[in-house]
Amino acid sequence: MSKTLFTAAALLIGLAGQGALAAGSELLGCRGPFAKGASAATLVAAFGAANVAHEDLDVGEGFTEPGTVIFKNDGKRRIEVFWHDSETRRRPSRIIVREPSTWRVAVSGDGSATLGIGSELATVEAANRKPFTLNGFGWDGAGYVGEWSGGRLAKLDGGCSLSLRFGPSPQAKPVALSKVSGDKPFASNAPGMRAVRPRIEQISLGWPQ
Repeated sequence: MSKTLFTAAALLIGLAGQGALAAGSELLGCRGPFAKGASAATLVAAFGAANVAHEDLDVGEGFTEPGTVIFKNDGKRRIEVFWHDSETRRRPSRIIVREPSTWRVAVSGDGSATLGIGSELATVEAANRKPFTLNGFGWDGAGYVGEWSGGRLAKLDGGCSLSLRFGPSPQAKPVALSKVSGDKPFASNAPGMRAVRPRIEQISLGWPQ
């Protein structure tokens, strides 16, 4: 791990109050560089100017939005940041990581539990301490968590919100997948949903305006 990444990750851990995690773990949180009042300058201070770039980022369906990307060419460390004030690059609205990212998010109230890309549906449900709902597969909004149902993942330590997107296992059978597809919500503990073994493909931290 580079000195810059080690420093940034250690800063994230310390400010999130996750002392039980090993120093240098790649842990995202609602404080430090990604706090509600953060800015592009905050990111430069944490990750180094050479690792921070500003560009239009893909938001789906052929649209883009101005944002900031950290570790642009490293899929395992890449982080995309969107801003409420995109002109001055202040106040993050969303912080997003996708496959094959190795960044993880700490579970509120548990100093050792984390979730990351590849975490299974049952693991996320256990972290939430109750079932939740997610969209069916096979369309543009596929796999997004719709409602945490008052569970522990509704808000992270530090106050930001957590949004996850799941994808079915590549080994999921077409017949099983067809039963949990389409623009409608499904319970995380539904037998049909469990049958396709969904895993996290995208993690997003969010701040309201």
